[in-house]
Amino acid sequence: MSTNSNKLFRDFSPALFGLMETGYFDTGCSETVQRILYDIYINSPCTAASVARRLHISKSHMSGIIKEYEKEGYIRREVPENDARIYLLYLTDKGKTYIETFMSSASSSVEKKIAALGEIDRQKLMEAFSTIMNILKQ
Repeated sequence: MSTNSNKLFRDFSPALFGLMETGYFDTGCSETVQRILYDIYINSPCTAASVARRLHISKSHMSGIIKEYEKEGYIRREVPENDARIYLLYLTDKGKTYIETFMSSASSSVEKKIAALGEIDRQKLMEAFSTIMNILKQ
């Protein structure tokens, strides 16, 4: 992935995940699972509660997804030595490979869509993204 693609993916990943719901990317996973795996990927180690809070997901729904994807080998839980009341989440190598493949595929799909645009539309799109980011940074 190019540097611009990485930045585009990172800055606009919520919008990209939203496109998955419409079948834009063929991942075989729900948008919620993709968002959880991505959040763990960029914030690891983290707690289930912190992921649920960031993504506005109920703790019970989060718990079910964690259990399922831990069983599938994508996520691992670890109890920290200093606090046995919580557990930290990490992606396994399988989970990292999965989310990195998704990110690469999503970025490639977006790059192809952008490349297919005319120069004027590409420029408008990049200006719109810049405007969004500037507004959100205020």
